[in-house]
Amino acid sequence: MYIFAKHTVFKNPVKSDRTIYFSFRYLPFVLGLVFIIIPIFAHLDPENSTFNGEPGPPDSWTTALFVLIGILIGLVPFLYKDKLVVVELDNQNIRILKDEEVIEVSWLDIKTISSSPQYFLRFTS
Repeated sequence: MYIFAKHTVFKNPVKSDRTIYFSFRYLPFVLGLVFIIIPIFAHLDPENSTFNGEPGPPDSWTTALFVLIGILIGLVPFLYKDKLVVVELDNQNIRILKDEEVIEVSWLDIKTISSSPQYFLRFTS
């Protein structure tokens, strides 16, 4: 499978989208905090909360369930945190930016490229 056409020439280096990178990296933490904070606020301020059409604080089991779901959602990024990188494509090289580390690889050193929802590169060395 060929990713690029036979005579593709990049005038400027092409970079992967940093918005997607930061979204996958930090959005689960934010969603986890939302799942944790909202039921705790509702439990601390029962006058302003309504559950199942009745005013009052949520059930303690409901609060515990939402806090556990928030913790699980917040832990999900630790499964793939080290695998997220920003990639910069050039005519001669691929530059992989992983946190503070920069890895430069020549196109000749790539053995295979497979694409599913993400791209996977396999190097010859």
